[in-house]
Amino acid sequence: GTLTATGTPPRDRRARNIELATYLALHPRGVTADRVATDLWPEGAHPRPVTVRELLSAVRKWLGHNPVDGSRYMPNAEAGVYRLKSRLLDSELLRRLHKRAQAKADATDLQGALADFVQALELVRIHGEGLPIWEYTSQPYSWVATIDHPEGRQLPAMISDVSYETAELALRLGNLEVARWAAEIGHAVTPESDRPL
Repeated sequence: GTLTATGTPPRDRRARNIELATYLALHPRGVTADRVATDLWPEGAHPRPVTVRELLSAVRKWLGHNPVDGSRYMPNAEAGVYRLKSRLLDSELLRRLHKRAQAKADATDLQGALADFVQALELVRIHGEGLPIWEYTSQPYSWVATIDHPEGRQLPAMISDVSYETAELALRLGNLEVARWAAEIGHAVTPESDRPL
């Protein structure tokens, strides 16, 4: 998905800043500066501590402040640990929208359910839109292989479920265009599935 930030965009090393923000978002318990250096720099590289701190500081400035309460999205390290506050991953939003769509369908708000299903599927990138982060295996993002994040294993099945439910509901409502679109996403994400879409 897209990184949304409220602060000052970095002047240079934008890709590196995005990688660090992504890294921090996928480590909700936080990480130390040493761990950032170990995970984000190539094996054998030994960045100076000031280099790591400068990158962390640039990301903090870029992420900015939460407009609701004014707190920083990335506060100063606490006991040497850096973590993001108020972050939301696309996979988490997809799961929330899926649950809300199911609840609306159960309450017979079928149009509202379909709107939430569609919004959930609009978060999914397929084909030439880039690899899901879980499939990166080389620099940058090689650190993804070292984290235990359940979305990496569960996300394709969840997208398949959302696609199937969206297509089924769209057909019930006579919306063939949305049904076809949802089925195409489901097939693109899990082409090996024998589930009829």
